Amino acid sequence: GIVLPVGCGKSGLIAITPYAVGARRVLVIAPSTRIREQLGNDLRANSPTNFYERFGILQGGEEFPETVVVSSGRVNLDDIRHCDVAIANIHQISGEENRWLDNLEQDFFDLVLVDEAQHNPAESWQQVKRRFPNAKIVNFSGTPTRADGRLMEGEIIYSFPILQAIEAGFIKRLRAKML
Repeated sequence: GIVLPVGCGKSGLIAITPYAVGARRVLVIAPSTRIREQLGNDLRANSPTNFYERFGILQGGEEFPETVVVSSGRVNLDDIRHCDVAIANIHQISGEENRWLDNLEQDFFDLVLVDEAQHNPAESWQQVKRRFPNAKIVNFSGTPTRADGRLMEGEIIYSFPILQAIEAGFIKRLRAKML
């Protein structure tokens, strides 16, 4: 698990993690369609906000990973079978009537990256973990503790405290709200 506050580079780490672990095919799981679309914009080669190009990770002539955003009506199983990175909303790929997981072999993905991983104790996330039992899993979260007090699964290998992020100037606008 990697803990980074909002605005401190989770999307960038998600983009480069497959290279760090030598992954063949990657599933990126987002908790919502908004975050799924944001990650898609960061990872797709034809996006103006492509992370690899913006930060000089991949230069001219280097091949960008084939990235698909799993979205009903826009992507089919063949698209997923021919991609390097699939980005999906958890609700699309899990549950009783999922359209994707049951059609993929258990070794299809060798790396699963979980954004907002404080949700990973939920059954929907556990279903994905069981479906790809040999895949490496890297969890990313800004807040590793859920509202119910449960901690995200996995060993935390790096944590960047929010106080340090504020001191470094990464987080500039905070608003306190008394609950």
